[in-house]
Amino acid sequence: MALEKKWNLVPPQPFIADGGEFGLITLASAHGFKTKQSAYLTATGLPNLPVQIKVVFPTSVVVGAIDNKIPGTPLNISAYTVVLNAAIGAQIQDKNRIGIDDIDTAVYEADPTVAIRGVAVDQYGNFYDDNNPLPVAIEGSISISTVEVKGTNGNYIEPNPDGSINVVVESGVTTNPVINTYNQVSVASGATVQIVTYTVPGGKTAILQRGAVSGENIGRYDIFINGAIQDTVRTMFGGDLTQMFDFTDGIGFGLSLVAGDIVKIQVNNPRPYSANYNARIQILLIS
Repeated sequence: MALEKKWNLVPPQPFIADGGEFGLITLASAHGFKTKQSAYLTATGLPNLPVQIKVVFPTSVVVGAIDNKIPGTPLNISAYTVVLNAAIGAQIQDKNRIGIDDIDTAVYEADPTVAIRGVAVDQYGNFYDDNNPLPVAIEGSISISTVEVKGTNGNYIEPNPDGSINVVVESGVTTNPVINTYNQVSVASGATVQIVTYTVPGGKTAILQRGAVSGENIGRYDIFINGAIQDTVRTMFGGDLTQMFDFTDGIGFGLSLVAGDIVKIQVNNPRPYSANYNARIQILLIS
């Protein structure tokens, strides 16, 4: 939205790097900031600091004292850091007033271009970009001549007479063995116990596909790879006491494992009495 004779409000934008010794502020985007605009800095435990925008780049601005000079007096803002949640914002304010001659100089592109530069905006004063595309309407038809698609092997795609293209679908079925490792344990009240574990044999790689768990009591189940937790499931009163860790991607693949990797499932029994718990680990073993 554009305001007549005013610059819009710029909400506080967080620093993505500590403030610079000479007024440099790095941002995710400097959109909305204008040269000679009055702004303010904020940070946890520090006073709000009035500043003036001296230079604007796509992802950074340079600020200085409010003296209406470019580049003006350098300003050390190194105390305003990311750790202190430093940010810069600007209130709605009058635009910087410049003369007609200054406008002509600002928008004129000299030799060899010799043109007046322009920037397209919509009726609300918003720039056209990926989020605000220029509306385009086409009447009639567009004709494109012959299009050829050539592969890296030098062959071209040749459609069938009906316009279809032949494809070869290779089956995802594998002859590699699926290893199913199962175990059941009795777990005392409040205890956390390993139920089942599997180690990838030497010289092999594997895919962790699933881990099924169940128990006579409710519980919390954790699955680990080499001691690093990968997922957690819980069973609760009134619900199914059986749950599943599922790492497959729809065609049977899951988490990649190498020789020596250890997969472990453990359970915590939160109830005031012991109970039996069981789990299984499903592994696709690859030669």
